[in-house]
Amino acid sequence: MFHELLDRWQRWNERRRAIRQLRAMPDHLLADIGIERYDIEAVVNGLQANQPEARRPQPQAPVQTMALNRG
Repeated sequence: MFHELLDRWQRWNERRRAIRQLRAMPDHLLADIGIERYDIEAVVNGLQANQPEARRPQPQAPVQTMALNRG
């Protein structure tokens, strides 16, 4: 029970800190990362979803180059 409450408090505190940091950024920097000022809380709360795999960048397949034979 105590660990669950501590975990919830830590997640709330991380969200609060992220929101504060994003609100301190100028609009042009928020736009650079694709966030509008009115979306800050929704974006931060969305990042806390229990789907960490969806947030990770997916590895790209290596690009294969083919040599062209000229005859």
